[in-house]
Amino acid sequence: MEAFADRWVMYAGLAMITFTLLGAVLSMQSIPPPDADAAANTIDDAAGRGGGTHLEHEHNAKEVRAGAKRFGLRNEGGENHESIAFGTMVPVTVGDTHYEKLGKVLAGEQWQDVFDDKQAFLDRTDAATADAEGNEQWSEASGTLRVTTVVIDGERTIIVGF
Repeated sequence: MEAFADRWVMYAGLAMITFTLLGAVLSMQSIPPPDADAAANTIDDAAGRGGGTHLEHEHNAKEVRAGAKRFGLRNEGGENHESIAFGTMVPVTVGDTHYEKLGKVLAGEQWQDVFDDKQAFLDRTDAATADAEGNEQWSEASGTLRVTTVVIDGERTIIVGF
């Protein structure tokens, strides 16, 4: 009779260990964090090319936080941050109506068709960069990184949308 009771206790212990391990395995992250390094490489690649460059990179981030030199991407799997090596970013976030004209340039329209003149374009890019530097908050990401490089009189502008 004692052997039966010992087996029952052993089986109960094994069942508890099994359920504990199963719970640990099921709670592990199945979604990898966004690859900020690949996004930074795309931005740097566009920055190194001439004006009129448009590049895209798909990512799995749900949210983005961007400044002039550094950005962060995050999703359910975690978050990653990265810096760009060349130039200064002009970040444009999804649905930002304040910088709608920059969004049009990011989408492929020529800056001359969107802005009245060079100074209006440069003023808007300077304002967007200053806003991003002073207010780096998480905002919704589109799932596609878009980068457009504009060169005016030798001055390179890198417009980035996440």
